[in-house]
Amino acid sequence: MKWENLSKLVDICKEELNNYGYFMAQLNHGLNDRERFYDPRNFIVLQSQKGTFRTNCMDCLDRTNVVQGVFSRYVAHHQLNKLDLIDIADKLGAFEKFPGPLEESFRHGWTNNADVLSYLYTGTPALKTDFTRTGKRTHQGALNDGINAVTRYYINNFTDGYYHDCLDIATLKL
Repeated sequence: MKWENLSKLVDICKEELNNYGYFMAQLNHGLNDRERFYDPRNFIVLQSQKGTFRTNCMDCLDRTNVVQGVFSRYVAHHQLNKLDLIDIADKLGAFEKFPGPLEESFRHGWTNNADVLSYLYTGTPALKTDFTRTGKRTHQGALNDGINAVTRYYINNFTDGYYHDCLDIATLKL
């Protein structure tokens, strides 16, 4: 729960985040037919991405999501700046807000992403989504996290065997 450590992490990783860059392409001029939009030959690659960050908190999917959200926010600021949609400050912080309704859209989208991944791995919504959605922890969020944690415990200990069997079958080496 030491959110200030995320700012330190961004500062540590900032050089690599900038060096890895991001992928950017532009649709060839004069093409506005929707079918042509889906053909990669109709795009001009403006910038390639040179690397990715793999984040994995050893015991917590939810902390991993929070870190990835902070990294994606940092990169999105640079993308929007390159498109001349926003001006970024010289010292871009880990929680730098987007202008207007874009901030709410980003938070909502990232929270939905957290919930979908969490359902796939744990059978419950993500923890700490009150922070992801609003930028602060709430009593209701802590209560929801407690309920989801107990549910995860039950699933992991009493009903998860079927899912592990499916994974075992899917990864069986023939």
